[in-house]
Amino acid sequence: LSPSAPQPLNPQMAEPFFPPVSEKWEKIPSSGDISTQEFLDAVEAFIPLFDKLGTVFMPVKSDVGGNLEKLKKAQAATPADTIQALIKTEKGAGKHKDAKSSASI
Repeated sequence: LSPSAPQPLNPQMAEPFFPPVSEKWEKIPSSGDISTQEFLDAVEAFIPLFDKLGTVFMPVKSDVGGNLEKLKKAQAATPADTIQALIKTEKGAGKHKDAKSSASI
């Protein structure tokens, strides 16, 4: 019996299990001020991980995605350099009591 020729890899199987989020999360400091845009980019890169974990994680994906959208809308309405400033602005305006606010997440 001769060995058969190697079969090409299925592109989806060749992808790493985890999405390439490390680079984005490495930009996020572990303390101090966090850039709003870098944080939003890192969270967005992380969300596809839930697809890899199966349907049981779809509610988590939906929750994280919904919170990301709230933050994006708040950033578009009142741009802030840091995520802390964004939340403080929303809280200072009393929006934290609104379920649609980024400060309520």
